[in-house]
Amino acid sequence: MNEEKKDYTPKAVDKVPARNTKHGIRIMNDDTLATLRLNPDQWYQVFEYTGVDFMKIYATATSSCVYWKAKLATKEYLNLETRIRRNASDKRVLVFAKLSAGNNE
Repeated sequence: MNEEKKDYTPKAVDKVPARNTKHGIRIMNDDTLATLRLNPDQWYQVFEYTGVDFMKIYATATSSCVYWKAKLATKEYLNLETRIRRNASDKRVLVFAKLSAGNNE
């Protein structure tokens, strides 16, 4: 018989696996966020990808944008607007972003 076994006991470890960088996507980094903060309400192209896996990259970029919208809204009360465009003919994904102050300004 196969029984499921789940163990939620925290255990101290000496070595942690490296981050998964399979797609190598970083929509937002420190430099990008600094630029967006210094220039509120200005649109920027923050990411571009051209290649055969453009649909996977599009899905990853979409989820990354959702993550950053939620993170900036809850921690810093900033509104992140994003526009993601994909073009099947040239297999390209573009991500545009704009940052503005939230309602609690």
